[in-house]
This record gives sequence, structure tokens and C-alpha cells, in this order.
Amino acid sequence: MHLHTMPRDKRRTHEIFLDLAAGRIKLLGLWTQMCPKEALRNKMSKHFAQTQSQFIGPLLISLITFSVVLVYWPTFYDLILEGKSTGNYTHRIFVMPIFLIAIWRIRFDLGLQPVKPCWLGLLALFAGGALWLVGELAFIQVLRNLAAILMLAMAILTILGYRWFVTAIFPLFFLVFAVPFYGPIVPFLVDLTAAFAFNALQFSGVLVYREGPHFELSSGRWSIVDACSGIEYLSAVTMFATLFAWTVFDENRKRVAFVAGAIVLGIIGNWLRAYLTMLIAHVTGNQFLRESHGTFGWYLFAVLLFFYCMAGWNLRNDSVKSAANGAPEMAFTRGAAATVGGSWQLVLVCICTLLVILAWPFLRTTLSQASRTETVQIPRIKTAGGWIETSNNQTDWKPALTNPTRQSVQTFERRGTQVSVHFGLFANEDWHSKLVSSVNKLVDSESRKWSVVSTSRTNLTLAGRAIRPKTGSIVGGQQRVVAWHWYSVNGQPTADDFQAKLWQLSSRLRGEADVGVWVALSTPITGSDQSAESVLRDFAESLGPQLVWPLEETHLE
Repeated sequence: MHLHTMPRDKRRTHEIFLDLAAGRIKLLGLWTQMCPKEALRNKMSKHFAQTQSQFIGPLLISLITFSVVLVYWPTFYDLILEGKSTGNYTHRIFVMPIFLIAIWRIRFDLGLQPVKPCWLGLLALFAGGALWLVGELAFIQVLRNLAAILMLAMAILTILGYRWFVTAIFPLFFLVFAVPFYGPIVPFLVDLTAAFAFNALQFSGVLVYREGPHFELSSGRWSIVDACSGIEYLSAVTMFATLFAWTVFDENRKRVAFVAGAIVLGIIGNWLRAYLTMLIAHVTGNQFLRESHGTFGWYLFAVLLFFYCMAGWNLRNDSVKSAANGAPEMAFTRGAAATVGGSWQLVLVCICTLLVILAWPFLRTTLSQASRTETVQIPRIKTAGGWIETSNNQTDWKPALTNPTRQSVQTFERRGTQVSVHFGLFANEDWHSKLVSSVNKLVDSESRKWSVVSTSRTNLTLAGRAIRPKTGSIVGGQQRVVAWHWYSVNGQPTADDFQAKLWQLSSRLRGEADVGVWVALSTPITGSDQSAESVLRDFAESLGPQLVWPLEETHLE
């Protein structure tokens, strides 16, 4: 149909389309003149390279992280989902998400770094695997977890190179907060908290009697147990302060000072929490904070940390202030995208890294299968040195042991004195049943009857070997007990945790029996602590050989 034969309305529409088409052709010609194809391709390539560099860093690190986590999944499962078995989650569950966010935050800096494998990283990766194996065989959770994190960091160093490792040093360091390694300082924090609370209550005019970590007030009895040491508050405050300092400050001097101040805040804050808890409960007749005071502690620390961070925010760097005031961020124009040099070298180092990572779990399985399993029983100690066995035990105290294979107690008398022998047998150990463990102690920290008021060390010779048993004065109502404790591993006595672990590890590496005994002697205090210790010493010297290796082998598989 020709244009002049069309109806008027269709003809008008057709003319409009022709005009638009002509306009698009003119614009396209003008764009072609102003922007040649080669320049357009260059601009698109540059934009693609810059966009690609934003993702290459997080992508490569995520792939390496995923590989290490997959191989060592049981270890990282405990780190990522700590508290799942008990339902008691802590702040450490946020460490892995924060690690990934921190990697994303430095994606531009990572995109600028060339991928240059570092072969020396294989040595550090090998060392990390060896430490992980030691932690697995000796059932040392802290060592195992720290070694797994070290292996992750060393895998990144080995495959991607030194520059990548230095750029991502903070996110990698932050993973350490997933490991609860503060346990050894808990008794020290308990003593500090108890001393401050006692002096503060006296200064406030409250009549209080203290015996170790235990307090007697007119309104009731209080105890500063391990859970009251403030270790979780201190760990959370330190972790958050480290993240805040890295985000807000550019100078390492300010970062270190801020984190150090947060540690002091965490310790003093727990002192205030313990003191205020007992004071408020006392003045209110135990109507407030008597039974449930954990929430009060978290609220108190949240307030203290808020004001501390506000003070730190006012001291932030100028660059952070400019960003907070809405200043435009610098466009990513520095350098080019990350480059990969030596493809064959990269492939080879990836294969070597993977072999080292896979070797240690395989070796762990092999050694576990090679270990001998023994079924043993604890024989009854025979009387000697005038000591006669009796069934009339003057106290009902016994050590707090977690999941021993077998446990026994015998009581002996001589000339009006009494000594009880406690054995806890640990055979074929696993993560829930360990000879050397912080959960095996003279008194459970949560016990409402017994409490340890003082601890020390003493000198003792057993079977010709000098050891230094741990001692404790124990109180429970009207009963008072002195107890000594040591270990017996493969016929060798020791009171040193590290030595006992070393002997057990040596036995497992040789494929020998996995058997150890937790030994404790106890006697009621009828006079002074010194006289009670003399009774224990005389008993140990009289029956020494039977206290070293009190096991009879009944079956060997």
C-alpha cells in the first residue's frame, strides 16, 4: 500500500516512525564519530577489568577457605557452631561471618595484588598440620583449633602470595577470636574479682566474711565461681573493640591503645558487676539479682562499651570523619586488576597445598586405627604400714571427674586418722572423656555444697620419682578436707598437665595402650591444714607403689 492511498490516521503514524528512524540513524552516526569502536572496546574492557577485580579477591579467598573448612570440617564445626550441643551460644558464633564481611570490605585492595605463589608457605602449612595432628591425638582443643586457623592462613599465603596475605592479615587474625583460649587465666580473674568485691563491700559498710572466693553476708552466701570470672565478657569486649579499632582508626598506635583500654574496661567492668550484684541483692533483701544476674552483667557491659566506643568515635581519623559526613568516596582507578603469573606454577603449588592439607587427617585416621585398646580394671589397694581399710568414711567428698571409664574410692584408718584414695580411670580417650582436662577438678565450680578455698603445691616422692601434687583445702558445710591430686600414665606419676599429655601422645604415636589414672588422696581436717598434709604424706609413703600404677590388665585387643 502506498503512502498516499493510506487513511489519514495511519499515514500520520507512519510518518512519525520514519522521522524517529531517521533521528536514530543520525544519532548513531554522531556517536560513531565521537566514540570510535576501538575506544569503546577499550572503555568496556577497562570497566570489565575493574568490575572483575572487585570480586576476584573474595572469590579466591572463599574458595581456599571452603576447601580447608571442608577437609577439616569437624574442627571448624566446633568453631562455627560452638555451643550447639548445649544450646549455649556465645559471641564467637559471629566470628566467621565477620571474617567474610571483612574480606569483602577489602576487595578493592585485594584486586590490585598479583597472584604470586609463595613456596615457603608450604613449610608453615606443614607445621600447622603437625600442630593440628598433635592437638587431635592429645585431645587439646585449643591447639587443634588454632592450628586449623593457621593452616587456613598459610594456604592463602602459599597459593596467592605474600601481598595477598599482608592485605588480608586483619580478617585472618580476627579468626583467632573463634577459639576460647582464655581458660588458664580464669582462676586469676576469679581471685581479682573476689578481692575487689570484698573490699568494695567493706567500703560500702556491708558486713561480710570472705574465705577464698566465698562470701558470707547477713542476707546470704555468695561464691565467685568460674562463670563469674568475667572471661566471656572480657572476650566479647576485646573482640568487638578489635573490630571497632580496625574499622575506625588508621594508625596502629591508636588501634593497640583502644584494644588495651577495652581489656582494662572488661576486667574492671566485671569487678563492678560482681560488687553491684551482691550489693543490690543485699540492700533489697534478695528481691533483685539473687538468682538470675547474668542478664544484668550483659546490660552493664553493653552500656560501658557504648560509652567507650563513643569516646573512640570522637577520636577517629579524618578520613573516617569525611566518610561519615557524606564526602564522596574515591573511585576505584588505582592500578589494574589482579594478575596471575606462571599458570603452571600456580597449578603445581595448588596441588602441593592440597596434598599437605589432606595428609594430616589421613595420618590421624591411620594412627587412631593402629592404637591398641585395652580393657582394664582398678584393683583394690592392699593394706600396708598399719593402715587398715574401713567402710566408715567421715566425709562424702569426691573429685569432680567428667566421663571416666571407671571410678573407685577406698578409705583407710590408722591411729584415729583417715585417708581416702580416689581413682578415676580414663581408657580409650575421646573428646568427651579425657584424663587431663579443665573439667576434671577437685570440686565442680557449680557445686552448691563443696568449694575450694585455697590451692597450692607440695613435694612428694612416689616410686623413686619426685613430683609436685596439686593441693586444695575444701569446705562443705561443717566438713573440711585437704586433698592432693596427680596423674599416673603408663606407670609414671606426674602432677604436670603438660608432662601427662606428652606421655599420652608418645604412647599413641607408638600404637601403645591409651590408659591413664586420675589419682587423689583426701583426709578430713581435724586440726590444722599442716597436720592433715602430714597424714597424707605418711600414707603416700607407706602405700606409694600401689598409688603409681593401680591397674590390672584383663584383656588386650
